[in-house]
Amino acid sequence: MLDSILTFFEIQPDYDLHLMQPNQSLIQLLSKAMMGLEPIVEIEQPDAIIVQGDTTTVLAGALVAAHKKIALIHLEAGLRSGDRNSPFPEEMNRILTSDLTTLHLAPTQYSAQNLRDEKLDGTIHITGNTVVDALKLTHEKIKNNEPDFEKQFPFIKADTPFLLLSCHRRESFGAPYQSICEAILEIVETNPGFHIVYPVHLNPNIQLVAHKLLVHPRIHLMEPQDYPALVYLMSKSFAILTDSGGIQEEAPYLNKPLVVLRDVTERIEGILAGTAILAGSDKHKIVEVTNQLIRDEKFYQKMAKSSNPYGDGKSCEQIVEILKGYFFPLTETSRFMLPTFTSKIA
Repeated sequence: MLDSILTFFEIQPDYDLHLMQPNQSLIQLLSKAMMGLEPIVEIEQPDAIIVQGDTTTVLAGALVAAHKKIALIHLEAGLRSGDRNSPFPEEMNRILTSDLTTLHLAPTQYSAQNLRDEKLDGTIHITGNTVVDALKLTHEKIKNNEPDFEKQFPFIKADTPFLLLSCHRRESFGAPYQSICEAILEIVETNPGFHIVYPVHLNPNIQLVAHKLLVHPRIHLMEPQDYPALVYLMSKSFAILTDSGGIQEEAPYLNKPLVVLRDVTERIEGILAGTAILAGSDKHKIVEVTNQLIRDEKFYQKMAKSSNPYGDGKSCEQIVEILKGYFFPLTETSRFMLPTFTSKIA
């Protein structure tokens, strides 16, 4: 899944730990990541380790940094749901990582306040989220190559509205996922003009149930898509139903209303800003909210036009300036007086 993104952004890693193995546990992944990072740290002798993204490998980087007494920079810091078991293990991993962090780069005011409330060591900066930078760049590339994507998805027509579905989290396995599937079937059956497009995660807990339950001529089940293709699908969709964390940050940039298929979220900013609605796995709530989006133009436009609380696409520039100020301060005071992104969510 990572290789296609590295190719798209023309990134050549200096090291590849080759961590992924079929059916490995998160404990195995964590331990292999730590063991893989240790000799690299010994060779490179870095001044700092930057961690971001998948929280199991983030925690691995944090623990290695702590053991080697190296500064830790946590990008996308301060996300909290308030429930250590949801999302799992992300909430737990983020809390543990924050306790080891030297420089917290929080995406929003809300996430920065989470860190302040925990009275953690380290310096906090608010930067917006780099996912918006990546999405902005990707969206521009897609617009220049749209015919290629049209050939890839021939069933998507200009006059055929579709809902994009993304559902794969561990908390959804079993009864919650079955309830979500039942909601999707009811939505597509009661809205004849609409299709459902669903890139199905490879996890058998999702694959087997999806292919058993979501059988309908207007439900398009497909293999997981690479990042550019997924951005294309998001940009062309009417609205998005997801349990993904990243998509909760991406959808507002594309002006797509979002139905969050989780009971709690660590990205509460979207809920507060009005770009997303928390529906959980409750069949009736999912159907009710989605039908309202489809049938109530004012409701749809209000969500679609709500401001994006996650950044302005310039997070990376700010982070570079913060790092320069941290490692090469002109004075002791200027080090902490760098520009930061300000979210509209207090």
